[in-house]
Amino acid sequence: MPNNSLLNQVVIVTGAAGGIGSAIARVFHQSGARLLLADYDHQSVFKLATSLDPTAERVVAIRYDASSPTDADAVVTACLAQLSLD
Repeated sequence: MPNNSLLNQVVIVTGAAGGIGSAIARVFHQSGARLLLADYDHQSVFKLATSLDPTAERVVAIRYDASSPTDADAVVTACLAQLSLD
């Protein structure tokens, strides 16, 4: 049974396609959070997002290069645009 302690809270998980990142994403998802999953490995992060939420209502994936300030801005912009409850 899901733990809804983070119901509708928004969480950005960077490095989401890796082992630790994907495990963290799964725990947050099970807790009811809305997730933006970011990783340099775009294929793996999109696959993870689809496995967690095929409808893309609560989980969004984005390619993210941690060394790029532009990518960091894009993550925040995508999060606000796609996961905002307003």
